[in-house]
Amino acid sequence: TSLVCKALVQSIPRDHLPKRLQGYKVFDGPAFGRICCPDRVATLEGVIIPALRKWAPAHALKGGSFDSAWSKEFRTLHFADGSWIQAMTYEMDLDKFGGAALHWVGYDEPPPVAIRRECLGRLSQFEGSFEMFACTPLKVNTGWIRRSIYRRREDPEITVVRGSMHDNPTLDEKTKTHILSQYQSDMW
Repeated sequence: TSLVCKALVQSIPRDHLPKRLQGYKVFDGPAFGRICCPDRVATLEGVIIPALRKWAPAHALKGGSFDSAWSKEFRTLHFADGSWIQAMTYEMDLDKFGGAALHWVGYDEPPPVAIRRECLGRLSQFEGSFEMFACTPLKVNTGWIRRSIYRRREDPEITVVRGSMHDNPTLDEKTKTHILSQYQSDMW
């Protein structure tokens, strides 16, 4: 959700954003971005597109609705001001990640390093371009993220925000206790 909402903040004109979100907007004018995720069915169609549908305000979308603004063929959400968000998966061939000049790229879970490098090259045309990573710390494909990002988290060009289920105001204590009881403690 946070990745999608941060992407939407970049894609919606500043004066259409609530005041509390305006400070997070980096680019004025049309902004072009990409959300990359592991797979088409479970993550893109099951998580990313429903989150975009839920959180994108209809008045900011091209044609005034998600259905008119979403291109299924190109997996792109178009905004009334000319901004767009392209959705891609790690299942796609590497050459599909080239070409576009982007303001930002967001990754849902750690991307393969080759895909990250190709997307990084797309960020060269706009000053202030950035990457976002929304990751659950699993033991899969995270070595380069630890080396390149997490261990450099004190660098002024890197911001790491850590959160836990305890930061989620929609989860009650009973639910959190139940979920946590399903995991073995790393301490034992």
